[in-house]
Amino acid sequence: MDIFDLDSALMGDYAQFARSFSLIKAPDIAASVNALYRSGRFWPDPLISINPRYEPGVTVTALSGDGTLHPATAQIFRSGNQTLLLHR
Repeated sequence: MDIFDLDSALMGDYAQFARSFSLIKAPDIAASVNALYRSGRFWPDPLISINPRYEPGVTVTALSGDGTLHPATAQIFRSGNQTLLLHR
């Protein structure tokens, strides 16, 4: 399974679970709640953190240059004009 498909399936399952606790009969309130769910308000962005205590590895640019990562990753995972250093 593709990781993005998995993420979408998990979010859908959780939304269904969260909504299963109440039945909103008022159309205006139901519309507002549905809009909030569609907006993604209840799903935080993924958290990616780097712990500096880990052993320094190579840069994203080096990994995309040697074919380990897709070439576009070097353009996406940057901090300003600087490539990111990965840790292990």
